[in-house]
Amino acid sequence: MTDSDDNNDDGEDYSDALPLETDLGDYTITGYLGRGSFGITYRARETKLKRDVAIKEYMPREWARRFSDNSIGTLARKTSGTFHYGLERFTMEAQNLAACRQENIVKVHRLLEQNATSYMVMELLDGETLETRIVRAGRLPWAELAPIFRALLQGCRDIHRRGILHRDIKPANVVLRNLGAEEPCEEGACQPVLIDFGAAREIRRQAGGRLSTILTEEYAPLEQWTGTDEQGPYTDIYALAATIAHALTGIVPTMAPARKSGQDADLAEKAAGLAPDDVLRGLDRGLMLDPAQRPQSVDAWLAEMPSLAGAAPVAGSAEPGAAAERRPVNRRAVLALAGGAALAGAAGWILLSRSDISGSARPLRVDWAKAYDPVGPFGVKPAVAIAGDGGAFVAASVASGDLVHMLAIKVDARGTEHARWMSPETNAQAFAVRPAPGGGLFVGGGVDMLTGDGGAVTSGKGLLARLDGRFAQLWRTEFEGAILNSLIPQGRSELLAAFDGVNRSGVAMLQRVSDSGQKLGGPIELNDRRGDSARKVIALADGTLAVLGTRESGAVRSIWVSCVNPDGRELWRASDAGEIATLGLAWSEGWDLAAAGDALFVVGRGAKAAIDASERDNPQPLHRSMAMRLDPGKGGAIQWQRADYEPDPRTAVANASARCLAAVGGGAPSVYAAGWRRMPHYQGWLRQLDGEGNVVWSLDAFGERGFLPTHLQLDETGGYAAGLFNPDPETAKLMVVRLVSA
Repeated sequence: MTDSDDNNDDGEDYSDALPLETDLGDYTITGYLGRGSFGITYRARETKLKRDVAIKEYMPREWARRFSDNSIGTLARKTSGTFHYGLERFTMEAQNLAACRQENIVKVHRLLEQNATSYMVMELLDGETLETRIVRAGRLPWAELAPIFRALLQGCRDIHRRGILHRDIKPANVVLRNLGAEEPCEEGACQPVLIDFGAAREIRRQAGGRLSTILTEEYAPLEQWTGTDEQGPYTDIYALAATIAHALTGIVPTMAPARKSGQDADLAEKAAGLAPDDVLRGLDRGLMLDPAQRPQSVDAWLAEMPSLAGAAPVAGSAEPGAAAERRPVNRRAVLALAGGAALAGAAGWILLSRSDISGSARPLRVDWAKAYDPVGPFGVKPAVAIAGDGGAFVAASVASGDLVHMLAIKVDARGTEHARWMSPETNAQAFAVRPAPGGGLFVGGGVDMLTGDGGAVTSGKGLLARLDGRFAQLWRTEFEGAILNSLIPQGRSELLAAFDGVNRSGVAMLQRVSDSGQKLGGPIELNDRRGDSARKVIALADGTLAVLGTRESGAVRSIWVSCVNPDGRELWRASDAGEIATLGLAWSEGWDLAAAGDALFVVGRGAKAAIDASERDNPQPLHRSMAMRLDPGKGGAIQWQRADYEPDPRTAVANASARCLAAVGGGAPSVYAAGWRRMPHYQGWLRQLDGEGNVVWSLDAFGERGFLPTHLQLDETGGYAAGLFNPDPETAKLMVVRLVSA
C-alpha cells in the first residue's frame, strides 16, 4: 500500500528514484510504491529481520535533484532554504510518528539519514483504502462504518495529545488493514490505519504552492483554504467528519467555500435513517464552517455521539491500556500508565532513538493580558488549563473581605469571562485545574489553610471539586493532612490526585478518585522525609511518576527529583545538594517539572550568598533564575544545571525566579520556561530553551508590568499563562495571558 504525499501527481515517473537493489542501512530497495512531488515511497526488505517495509524518501523534485552518487541537493541557491525547511519538517514528522504506538496510526520504525536527506522507515500495510472500499461498495452501512469511525477517533485522539495534527484526513489516507485471510478483508476483520500525514502540504504552503497541491478540496475546512487562520484538532475533526459522511452516503462532500455560499444541506437531512440521530448531529457539528463552533477535541466530539461510544471496536483497536487491564497486573500501575499517555501531548515523556530537544526558534507573542479579581495572600499559585473550545479554565483564589475562597473561572479565547465558581469554604486556595470529559472541570487545592514563616502551610486539608459545564458544583471530596497540587487524568473515568503534606511533613501522596468523586483504595505515600516539600507530580509514558520537591536542612534548601512506581516504590532519586556550590549558590529551590523527549527539565531559582541592598525593608539574597536537565535513563543523573540567565550583576535582583515550564511537540519538543524579575518593578518573562539550556529566544516583557506567571499551558499554536498582577497581599489580582504563535 502506497503512502504518497500528493495524489495530484501521476506517480509513474521513477527516473530520479533510487535504483532497485540499492542498500539503505539494513534495508534493500525492492520496488516502488508511490511518487509525489514531495518524495518517493519504496518497498524494501529488512535484511536482518527478513521483513518487508515501506521507506519514504524526502525528495522534493521541484527544489532538488539526485546526483550520480545517489545524494540529493538543491537545484539553486534560492531554493536551499525551502529544501532544508522541508527536510526539518519531514524529520519532525518521522519523530512524531515514531512516538505513536496506537494501532490506528501508521507505525514508523526508524529514521535514516543518508544521501544528504532523510528516510522514514514504516510498516508495510496490507489492505485497501477506504476510498477503494467506497468506490467498490457505493457506500458503507452504519454497522460496518461505526467501528471504523471509532477506531479513527482513537488514532486522532492519540496524535492530538502528542501535539500532532494529521492535516489531510480523507478516504484515500485510511488503509483498511487486512487482519484475516480474505482479500479484500471482510467486515470486522479490517483495522483502519491513518497514513500520509500532511507535512508536505505545510511545506508547500511555506513555498507558496497552489491550493490544489496544499489541500484536498472536498475534505479541507475553511481555515486550510484561507491559509491565514490557525489550525488545531478541530481541523482534523472537519476532515474526518467529511470522510465519514462520504463513506456513509456515497456522496463526495461539497467543498467548504461552496458550502459557505449555502450550496449544501445538513447531513442530518441528507442522511436521515442511515445512522443514529446523535451521530448525524455530531457529524454536522464536525462539519461546521466556523472552527469555534466545532468540537475542539476528539473527546468532546465523542461525548456528543453516545451511540458511537458504544459501538463495537474494530479488532486490534482497543483503547490504550485496555489489553493491560485484562492481564493480572497491579491496577494502580495500569492507571498511571493511562495517565502518562493522556499527558503526552502537553508534557509527555516520549522515548525515541534520538534525544535532541529542538533548538529551532518557535517564538510566541502576547495576544492579550487581562486582570480579573483580587486574590488571596502570599503563596497563591494560579493554574490554567486549555479548554476544549480554545478558551481556558483558571483556578486561583478570590479575596472577599478578610476571607479567601477557591476560585474557578472560564474565559474564552478573547479573554471574556463566561462562568465562575467560588467555594463556600474559607482560607481556601486552588492550585490545580483540569478539563473534565464531556464538559466541565475539576478544581483542586486546599481549605482551612494556615501558613507560617516563609509561607509554608502549617495546617489544612485538600479539596477536589467537580463542576459541570455551567460551573454548578456536582460534588466535592476532602483529604486530610495534605494539600492537593496536581491532577493527572486517568482516561474518562478516573483521576489521580497528588498532594503535598502540610507543615513540610515530606509526605507526597497519591489518591485515585472516580469521576463521581469516590476515593478508590487508600492513599499511596511516595516518601516520608521530614523537611521535604513536594511541589509537582507528573505521569510519564512508561507508567512511572516523577515527583519534584525541595529539601530543607536548616537554612539550606536543595532540589530533589524522584521517580516512583504508582504503588509508591521509589526507583531513583536525584538531588542537586552537591552541585549548587559549584554555581556560586547558597541554596536552590525547584518550582516546576516537565518531561521532554528523553529528558526531565526543572526550573526554579538559586540564591547567591550576596545580599541585595536595594531591598531595604527586607534584605535577602540575590536570586537567579535556574534550570536543570536530568536523564531518567541514568537514574536521574543531572546533565547540567544553570543559573547564568542574568549574568550582569547590575540586573541580578532579589525575587527573580523561573517559575513554570511547558514542553510542546513529540520527537524534538520545544521547552518553554516562564518567570519574573524585579527591574525595579516586577516583570514577567518567557523563554524557549534548547537541550543545553541555552535561550533560543526570549520575551522579556511578558504580560503587563507587575505580572508574575505561575502556570503555563501550551500547545503547538500557543496557549495560556496564569499568575499574579501587582503582587501585594492587599492589591494582587489574578491575571491571564493569551499566547499565540508569533
